[in-house]
Amino acid sequence: MPGNQSTHTAFSQQQATAGEQLGRYQLLYKLATGGMAEIYLAKTSGIEGFEKIVVLKRILPHLSANETFVGMFLDEARVAANLEHPNIVNVYDIGKAGEDYFFTMAYLHGEDLSSVLRASARAGQGIPMALALHIVIGVCAGLHYAHEQVGLDGTPLGLVHRDVSTTNVFITHDGAVKLLDFGIAKAATQSKMTQVGVRKGKASYMSPEQCRAEPLDRRSDVFAIGILLWELTTMRGLYRADNELSVMGMIANRDAPLPSSVLSGYPEELEAIVVRALARDRDERYPSARALQDDLEAFVRQYQLSTTTGAVAELMRELFGAKPLPWAPGGLLAQAGIALGPTPEPTNPGRLGPSGDGDGTPTAVGRTSVPASEGEPAPRSKAPLFAAIGALGVVAAVSLAWMTTRGDDGPSDSTTTPAASADSSAAPAPTPAEVPVEPAGPCPEGMVLVEGGNYFMGSDSSEPALAAAKPSHRVDVGSFCLDAHEVTVAEFHRCSGQGECKRAFQDSHWAQEEPKNAAQEFSSLCNETREGVDDHPINCVTWAQATTYCGFRGGRLPTELEWEWAARGGDGRAFPWGDEPPAPERLNACGSECLAWFRRTKIGLDESMFPASDAHVETAAVGTFPGGRGKGGIDDLAGNVAEWTADPFAPYPGAEGKAPEGARVVRGASFHSARPAEVDPAFRRAVPEGFHPHDVGFRCAADPKE
Repeated sequence: MPGNQSTHTAFSQQQATAGEQLGRYQLLYKLATGGMAEIYLAKTSGIEGFEKIVVLKRILPHLSANETFVGMFLDEARVAANLEHPNIVNVYDIGKAGEDYFFTMAYLHGEDLSSVLRASARAGQGIPMALALHIVIGVCAGLHYAHEQVGLDGTPLGLVHRDVSTTNVFITHDGAVKLLDFGIAKAATQSKMTQVGVRKGKASYMSPEQCRAEPLDRRSDVFAIGILLWELTTMRGLYRADNELSVMGMIANRDAPLPSSVLSGYPEELEAIVVRALARDRDERYPSARALQDDLEAFVRQYQLSTTTGAVAELMRELFGAKPLPWAPGGLLAQAGIALGPTPEPTNPGRLGPSGDGDGTPTAVGRTSVPASEGEPAPRSKAPLFAAIGALGVVAAVSLAWMTTRGDDGPSDSTTTPAASADSSAAPAPTPAEVPVEPAGPCPEGMVLVEGGNYFMGSDSSEPALAAAKPSHRVDVGSFCLDAHEVTVAEFHRCSGQGECKRAFQDSHWAQEEPKNAAQEFSSLCNETREGVDDHPINCVTWAQATTYCGFRGGRLPTELEWEWAARGGDGRAFPWGDEPPAPERLNACGSECLAWFRRTKIGLDESMFPASDAHVETAAVGTFPGGRGKGGIDDLAGNVAEWTADPFAPYPGAEGKAPEGARVVRGASFHSARPAEVDPAFRRAVPEGFHPHDVGFRCAADPKE
């Protein structure tokens, strides 16, 4: 690697001070140093007053001339930069300034899971079962996404994280669950192998095959998730010994003890899940993180343990109090006496990544650290829990067992903390004096408060379109906030234009399975490619894109429980507007205009919802049909586009059938709906979460402020 190593080292080993410049980034504060890199809080600026706080990870100076370590460092950046998921920390940018290699990622305001566990144990309260499962489900979702990644040629990358542990799971103060540090993750296509002396993961969270130095696949990460699940639901450390070699011997040669052996009353169904995840023979283990996630979500539904990111945020407030952001009054920078000023213009930023336009002005940087919602954000159940679940949160002796048997893994040698846990040891700071102006009322601007209640969800109709909605069953729903209209093209572009969200697709996923002429016709309906549709709903987006957008706004996707309750209006109406049948003045569905389009394009549909025209072959501007407006002034809960919800698709309790893998619930009729039953608030369908159909959009929800 070219460059004067001795001169460079002498300069870089100095403690970074406020104002030190690295490319177009101003270093503000050193957060951590590990065996391979150091981590800083940094700031970048752009046109029109744009500013962004990021976390910057820089390779250690004495390693910058080592081609092997530089290659490993850049491998980490390349792997992480291509992962965009609500449960994985975002990497924005890869760069080089002088001989300094670095990359930047999202700042996360919170604590790693090991800190959360210790704080919970000290408080003698444990982590409630519902929240523990919510966290593990989030980790499963992020890992499955990473495991499924493919290269540009479509070849699976075979990515394995290899260091899934409590220090690499991060919980933000807003309640998000994020997977950190792909620093030792390996793709099957990478040429560099782990070098002697570079840690391959924390011993207490290795799989048996990892301990034996055998080739790894995704099932190794599944075993690590099993360890997390065991520990979070028992509040004890699983594999602990005096040294790493002894720990690795335990993992490779002994079956894990049953959770019920350390916690009386542990639920049998959950124990069966834990045992399968921790099978020493990988062929007997869950084949994927998604398969494990599916079983955990089924258990959550069975025992009504769904929870919300708001509940996780409340736990964080209980454990850590109110913590200001580092740049807020009383935050980390203020405590260190660092004042923020304008970032100097960069000179020769030496960019390696594609997120700039070549003149030093950022074009794809600026994602916020506002988290997307994960898991199943349904209202918190008030139902009594069985004995084991109640015991998890209240028995101080169980909590203390974590502190006395677990020990402290400490930070990974690969530096694992792209977050502000550095301020966790500081004295509690006062609440920031400067806070954003909040709109009046319990809901964010543009949302409607939907009061909670109870109703019969689903349908007992014999109508074939409603088969997936059987049987009807009584449910309770808490109050929530819901967008008054579907997210529009202009609103989504504000997110994608800042680099916060990926752009909507220009083709319809349904079209990929259609003949060429149908594919072209369906894809022409994607609003990303159309002019003059800023006030139309965005479509051709995946479930993850919808989730990310709602997180960008500080909200989440609604659960299907909430969506149906809002569409029913709380009074049992047949349709969002009342009991009158669907008509062209009430919704944008498939009328005569749509039937004519299908016949012209020779795609083959030969039915319509009503004989008249609603005047819209494609989407319509939101709010075009006030006659179909629901209770509280909510538009288009029937027609225009169907809508993603937060929930995985599964048969209702008592129904036959198996949940399709990787599918989410889509609710509501669309502009191509031809069957009146699809307008029924109970209508639901399964859509794979990676699909981006032309007839599906979304709206956001939020928890009301108290």
